[in-house]
Amino acid sequence: MAYALEHFAVLSRPALGRAWLAYGVIALITALRILTLTFDQTDLFVDEAQYWLWGQDLEFGYFSKPPLIAYLLRGVTDLAGQDTTFWIRVSAPILHGMTAAILVQIAARLYGATAAFWTALAYLTLPIVAVGSYMISTDTVAAPFYAAALALYVTSWRKITVARAVAIGALVGMAAMAKYAGLYFYLGLAMAAWVQPAARLGWRKTGLMVGASLCVLAPNLLWNLGNELVTIRHLAQNAGWMTETAPMAGISLANLGTFLVSQILAIGPFLAAGLIWLTIRPKQPDDRILLAFALSILALVSAQALVSGAFANWAFPAFLAATPLIVGWLCQLRRSWILIAAIALNGVAAIGVVTLYMAPEVITYRDRPVMARHLGRADLSYQILDAADRTRAEAIAVDHRDVVADLLYTGRDNALPVYSARPAGPARHFFDQMYQPPQNAAGPVMWVGTYKPAACVVLEDIPLEVEGGAYARRGLMAVLVDASCLPKPDQ
Repeated sequence: MAYALEHFAVLSRPALGRAWLAYGVIALITALRILTLTFDQTDLFVDEAQYWLWGQDLEFGYFSKPPLIAYLLRGVTDLAGQDTTFWIRVSAPILHGMTAAILVQIAARLYGATAAFWTALAYLTLPIVAVGSYMISTDTVAAPFYAAALALYVTSWRKITVARAVAIGALVGMAAMAKYAGLYFYLGLAMAAWVQPAARLGWRKTGLMVGASLCVLAPNLLWNLGNELVTIRHLAQNAGWMTETAPMAGISLANLGTFLVSQILAIGPFLAAGLIWLTIRPKQPDDRILLAFALSILALVSAQALVSGAFANWAFPAFLAATPLIVGWLCQLRRSWILIAAIALNGVAAIGVVTLYMAPEVITYRDRPVMARHLGRADLSYQILDAADRTRAEAIAVDHRDVVADLLYTGRDNALPVYSARPAGPARHFFDQMYQPPQNAAGPVMWVGTYKPAACVVLEDIPLEVEGGAYARRGLMAVLVDASCLPKPDQ
């Protein structure tokens, strides 16, 4: 890691003078995003609340992800002395700014200072980056580490030293400590060796690189071994790999089409068209290597989408290689008008994202705000907490992951216990795993879910107002019952 930082310090000296404007653009856009975050009117999404909660009890791993995001949020909120939505999210634009600065290094080294400037603008205006700058996610935390590993490799693949191989491996390990998708790097490395034989590292350097990654990732792997491989099993379940149906039963061209459209929307149609064209035209060695890192990920996740479905962000690391590649190629062709059109269109979308977070109820679709999933979460938590206080409930039991996540965040200063009341069977999520009601629970409990517990006598119905926000049309209800009748996981 120390070597990687030293290398980037040296690498940046000649590029900094030529590409100073790119760094200025990055600083300006990042500052504006931090400023606009202070006007954010949305609630934390369920995953953001969960990541914050992980940070309250630091471990080497968690139910669904490696631990780096928990460490980051704990560090930021402890330093700030506050855990408001702003401080939980403020790392996002900063991390994307750091990632943009690293991609500038790739562009400056391979394609020149002009490409470096356009790369900064192109990356920061990508629609997926615009959204990712206003909510904290594991993709965002992994991005600068993955980009740094990529930059070290693609700017020096002709002569990778042992020290450099170890540094790259350590950076990949750090990316994987944020999200296992950081290991996509090795898929790109393998494809790069195939399309550009001169880029092959040899077994010794490859082994050292992989070994460095495993050393960094070891605490999480050991934690998983001690916790029934829970994170790895969740990853397999989330991807649809652990099913009892035939392996090809879930094949869907519609899912593949949806995923491919989401990738076009994620980077914008002009840059997407550029990437498609680059796959079929003759390329220089550096182009082939960057393309290998981009297409290997897109191909893998496309296959996943075809078989079991995939979310748009699952291929995000592909864009870290694709952005400087597409921009550099367009600069070499002197097609600045295409770059201007691409960045202008994506920039409009990025401004739209800012507007939606600052005024989330402005744009509606079918009588609901398009930002509905970020609205009404805290309001419902306050309704439940107030009702629990009024009815003198001794705890709150919830059969809904989103609700329990926000209750634990919004009610963080409330001493009332909150449980995730799961049915028999394995834990469905982190809250099932860590917030089970005790076996000897008794007394009045506020039950919140989409149904009333069959074995319970309802002591009081609690009306909930859930129109227009994240819980609209979910059928949520709240009732006061005795805790002894709640479903137990071992029943």
